[in-house]
Amino acid sequence: MPDIPGVVADGATEMEAIADGREAFIAVISAMADLGQEVPVPAFNIQDFTPASASGKVLARLPRSMHLQLTARAKVEGVSLNSLVLAFIAEGLGRRSATCA
Repeated sequence: MPDIPGVVADGATEMEAIADGREAFIAVISAMADLGQEVPVPAFNIQDFTPASASGKVLARLPRSMHLQLTARAKVEGVSLNSLVLAFIAEGLGRRSATCA
């Protein structure tokens, strides 16, 4: 917890460390409130993790079998692999939009 000195957590797994961190955070914040101490404002800002814009570029690793199937399908369709994948993505997004509306 970088915003609160002295609050640390660990665990054998990631989930255990997160649970331990929550417990430590709650304990320290509760103690600070009980003692009348000011609780620091978090330095975390969601805008720091939100991309300003999208480049339009996507790189995806596929299982070899899937890559082979897509390549064969693109050849049958007479289009590039990128065009085929883009068409599949657009089709999927269109279906999702129709069910969400």
